[in-house]
Amino acid sequence: MSGDLGEVSARMSAVMSAPAAQIAGEGAAWGNDSLGPPFANTDGFLAQRNWVAGSVHAKISLLNCYSAQLRNAADCLQDSGQG
Repeated sequence: MSGDLGEVSARMSAVMSAPAAQIAGEGAAWGNDSLGPPFANTDGFLAQRNWVAGSVHAKISLLNCYSAQLRNAADCLQDSGQG
């Protein structure tokens, strides 16, 4: 189970990293006209992108934490059974 959570976490990281790197290489998608910056900066695209990225990062961190805790609990149980 611990390994499965770690694997899901790694997959989520990979899914988020590939498009983020590709999008960053493309530059700003909204342009410099009168509509572009307000769309990007006023609770628009950038705010939503940052919210999604933060939410996914939080889930990845949570899965990593659960994975480590499950591994630690299993190790403790194994150690207590050998004593």
